[in-house]
Amino acid sequence: MIKSLHDRDFYLWILEQTKLIERKDFEQVDWENLIEEIKDMGDNRYAKVSSWIIRIIQHKLKIDYVGDINCLKHWRKEIETFRVDVEGILTPQLKLN
Repeated sequence: MIKSLHDRDFYLWILEQTKLIERKDFEQVDWENLIEEIKDMGDNRYAKVSSWIIRIIQHKLKIDYVGDINCLKHWRKEIETFRVDVEGILTPQLKLN
């Protein structure tokens, strides 16, 4: 079985798909893989937001229940960093999910 360019050289595949779309050569676009990659991008973004929110909750719980005075400043700083990360990637649709 011959591997497609998508499987052999993902970056080159991206460059080629971009050129095809820019030229409006839609007949040559690898739609099956392109659609899958777009879906994966959305899934990855959702997973990132979920992960950061879980980490924020974990750190808030540590602050409230562990109360290690030596770690409080660090945990608060991390919460702020995670919050900024979430805000940078959060979209109205992700807010609804």
